[in-house]
Amino acid sequence: MTAQPIEQFIPALVQRDASVRKYATRLLGIEEANVSSLLIATLSGENDRMRRAAVLALGELGDVGIVPHLIGMLDDMDDATRSNAATSLGKLSDPQAVPALTRALADPFAPTRAAAAAALGALGDSSAVPGLIEAIEDPDKATRAAAAASLGKLGDVRAVPGLVDALDDVSVGVRVSAVESLGKLGDSGAVPGLVDALGDPDAGIRERAADALGRIGDPSAVPRLIEALEDRKDLPRNAAARALLEMDLTEHADAAVPAFIGVLEDRELRNYDNRTIVEDAVVILGRLRDPRAVPVLVKALTSYHKYVPLHAATALGEIGDPKAVPHLVRASRYGPGRSGNRSAMVAALGEIGDLSAVPTLLDTLKKDRDPAHRAEAAAALGKLGDISAIPHLLAALGDESLYVVGEVAAALRKLGDTLAGPEMADRLASRHSPARDRSAAAVALGELGYEPAVGSLIDALADSDAKVRESAARALG
Repeated sequence: MTAQPIEQFIPALVQRDASVRKYATRLLGIEEANVSSLLIATLSGENDRMRRAAVLALGELGDVGIVPHLIGMLDDMDDATRSNAATSLGKLSDPQAVPALTRALADPFAPTRAAAAAALGALGDSSAVPGLIEAIEDPDKATRAAAAASLGKLGDVRAVPGLVDALDDVSVGVRVSAVESLGKLGDSGAVPGLVDALGDPDAGIRERAADALGRIGDPSAVPRLIEALEDRKDLPRNAAARALLEMDLTEHADAAVPAFIGVLEDRELRNYDNRTIVEDAVVILGRLRDPRAVPVLVKALTSYHKYVPLHAATALGEIGDPKAVPHLVRASRYGPGRSGNRSAMVAALGEIGDLSAVPTLLDTLKKDRDPAHRAEAAAALGKLGDISAIPHLLAALGDESLYVVGEVAAALRKLGDTLAGPEMADRLASRHSPARDRSAAAVALGELGYEPAVGSLIDALADSDAKVRESAARALG
């Protein structure tokens, strides 16, 4: 068989698909166990194309025993063979290749230098860091980019100054690698350079710089990230909001609150399907608990962005301004109909603590078809502390949902009720109570903390119904 067909079949010899490998070995007339030996023998041949193919194929075998052979190929006369050898050494993850790959960073063929830089990152040996730092200044942009990316993988902060310098590289690809690696390293020494990168002419760089600053979490970056919320490109603006979401903005509230209010008032963002930054803005405004945000958050209750109403309701609950109550009441009845949104609105009414919400909460407790809403209404009534709700809560102990029963009992306990305990204890002990009622009684007693019922709960551990036994065990706890 001539050399040309052998060259064509070399890639097939290392395919993951066993049927392809078997087909190739049959055509070449060799056993599959001898593939490695065939490829190694090929390395000493005079055909450049054969050596190139064999070097790449050896990298796919995953056998570290061939590493010395590949290291030797880094001195091959053929440029592409040396480049392929560096690539394959990166796949084999053997640290014995690090010195040779570090020397290859000075190879006269630029693709070999780039492949060596990438391989050193894959090997994960920090002894390569000094060489890679020097490679950031390589004349070849692909080598600079690979070196910058590998330094991020190695996790050594010695690389930070060089990577910061690379943020001014003329190549966008190099700047991308540098900014991403600085984010991975997470060292605060990179913050000034990353802050400057928020003004990079490339939107992708600005996005990655904001993301890196969010990972690092240094508060000195907050003012500039707030300014970045005005970036007219979606990705950098969204990344800035996401970064600010990870930071404590308390000391920057005077600037942050108007900025995020501006995000929610931006008509383009409200109409465009860009809910990420809208959700982040709503969440942050809730955390800052500034009443100035109430009007825009009230508007957000009726947003058709998927989760914005839920976050807006939660934010209004955190702020606790009673002015939001009528809007929450209305939105809980007529707003976007997602169950989670309505539950959040009901919960917010409890967090705000305004008694004008009691009628709405009682109505939800009695009539809402969704047990999650009824449970949130019960919890909210417990937080409001209005004892006029006690009779209604006592009636709700008969709810068909054990989850609701538990929340009702917890609310009654907060309100200081003394009637539910004895009633639930009697229901649990009664032989005439259906199993579902006994189970609900056990759940309620657990939440009420009614100590006289401990004996009945212990007896219920032997109940004939498994659900009753399970509820009693949880109540005893």
